[in-house]
Amino acid sequence: MFRGCFLVRNVLNKNEKNYYVNLFVSKIEKLELISLDLESNEDITNDIQLIKNFTEKNNLIINGNVSSEDASSILTHGIILIVMVIFAVINAFTVTGMWIVRRREELMIKKAWGMSEGMIKLENIIKIYNKKEAECIALDGINLEIEEGSMTALMGPSGSGKSTLLNIIGAMDTATKGSYKYNDIEVSALNTSKLNKFRKEHVAFVFQQFALMDKYTVLENVELPLLIRNVPKKERRKKAMEVLTSLGIEKLKNKRPAKLSGGEKQRCAVARAIAADVPLILADEPTGALDSANGENIMEIFTKLNKEGKTIIVVTHDEHVASYCERIIRLKDGKLVD
Repeated sequence: MFRGCFLVRNVLNKNEKNYYVNLFVSKIEKLELISLDLESNEDITNDIQLIKNFTEKNNLIINGNVSSEDASSILTHGIILIVMVIFAVINAFTVTGMWIVRRREELMIKKAWGMSEGMIKLENIIKIYNKKEAECIALDGINLEIEEGSMTALMGPSGSGKSTLLNIIGAMDTATKGSYKYNDIEVSALNTSKLNKFRKEHVAFVFQQFALMDKYTVLENVELPLLIRNVPKKERRKKAMEVLTSLGIEKLKNKRPAKLSGGEKQRCAVARAIAADVPLILADEPTGALDSANGENIMEIFTKLNKEGKTIIVVTHDEHVASYCERIIRLKDGKLVD
């Protein structure tokens, strides 16, 4: 016969040899708790009394003995339960992975047939600066729809409103008037805290001047969006290293931005955007501070990300950079032009 006890607190230690194992049997409508004769021990006695009080209160049954066959059955059922949990977890990951693959396939089919979904919808967007003094109309009645999974270039002369439009799409700025919807989210109606949350969950930026933190290493810079989301250190470091390796700059992980070339800085900035793992990547003149070779390298990375399902919007003056995009939107004096 096996004899054991289920304790409310873990009071077992190596020197207490008068009892065997903590053991409890759960059934659909009752719980059998196995108790055992113990030497005088106040803490254990109190624990046993707590168990008895609990079981009596909840109409549970105390059973003093368990046969070796029952113990074996308990162990077998426990192992089966663990295996079932493992399979459930594996299945969850598999289903999620299959959904991502199917989603990418759907986007590719819709793009091929011109049926892509409107991810970003702007209606009559107006942005006015210095409203109380000399007004500057940065955007004047913008109506625009950008499809999910697309790669779009915003072009126009300096002062045309490209960067302002990009900042509104990325929730870095707000429109004076008009409606901005991101899927089912009315972004133009969000308050400051909700805008911050929206950016963390949906948007990553890549800037012309890189916007890296000088006091942090490359690895730490890439970790930043994950740190903001309270991702555990071990997990975010692993993710950051995976991204750096995918871009071929893992050897730069311990360097600080001051020790990097322009191309290396921009690849680090792109790595940070990738690590954020959000649906929308916004790039404001990402090749403006680079030579042609490094510029092409950055655009090839964006093209690869777009093929993986990311929606990418690039602000640029460069026609060659814009040629990487499937759609070019031109602005002049705050308005869309054909």
